[in-house]
Amino acid sequence: ASNGLMVNLASVTNESCPGSGDGAIDITVTGAVPPVTFSWTNGATTEDISGLLPGVYIVSVTDSTGTTDSLIAVVGSNPDNIPPVITCPPDTFLSCQLDTVPGVGSQASAIDNCGLASVSFAGQTNNNGVACIGSPLVITRTYLAVDFSGNQTLCSQNITIVDNSVP
Repeated sequence: ASNGLMVNLASVTNESCPGSGDGAIDITVTGAVPPVTFSWTNGATTEDISGLLPGVYIVSVTDSTGTTDSLIAVVGSNPDNIPPVITCPPDTFLSCQLDTVPGVGSQASAIDNCGLASVSFAGQTNNNGVACIGSPLVITRTYLAVDFSGNQTLCSQNITIVDNSVP
C-alpha cells in the first residue's frame, strides 16, 4: 500500500543571464516516512538544487518504506537584453601651443549586468577646424562596448584644440 509520498515543485529559478549557471529548483516532499533519499539526474542528492544551467532535471525521491515518486523540472534562461554601460574618457580642451593630443590608449571602460563587456576604439572624426589658425579643431572619438549577448553601447569623447596664445 502506498504511504502517500508525493514530490511537488515549489519553485524553479531560471538562469539570470545566459551562461551564468545560477538556476535553481526547490521541491517539497509530503507523506514520506523518513529517512528520505534524493537522486537527481545531475548527480545531486539533496532536496533542492542550485547552480544550474538551463536544462531538464529529474529527481527520484525514495522513503524508508521503498516508496518512490519522481518529478521533472525545466530550468530556462532569461535573455540578456540590457546593453553594457560605457564610460568614455572625459572631454578635453587642449592648447595647440602646449599640448599633444592623447593617444587612443586612453580607453573607455564598461560594466555589464551579465559579466564582462569588451570595449574597443570605433573611430574618430573632426570638424575640419584648423586649431592654431583661428577656428577650434574638435576631434570626436567613438568607443564601442559589446557584451556576451551582443548588446552594444557607444560613447563619444570630444577633444577640442584651441589657440590660447596671446596675440
